Amino acid sequence: MTIADTVAAATGRHTDDLPALYDAVAPGALDALFMPRGETRSTPDGWLSFDYAGTHVTVAADDEVSVHVRTDSPVDEETFAANSPAAVADD
Repeated sequence: MTIADTVAAATGRHTDDLPALYDAVAPGALDALFMPRGETRSTPDGWLSFDYAGTHVTVAADDEVSVHVRTDSPVDEETFAANSPAAVADD
């Protein structure tokens, strides 16, 4: 499951309704961050967190993605409400 899929599932939105992921984090850089390194080709440990589409996303080196919907982000929620399919249909 991709980051966008995980965020969509957590927020009840379709992935097409989410902003571009690259506005929050460079996907290529994210892949490079956890790429095996050195002579042992060991995979780095760790995680990276960032805010995206009204959520707080954490991606771990083992590819686990966790998403927490932010309750302190009214601007994002207003933006999503204004751009939801129901709101657009009313225009």
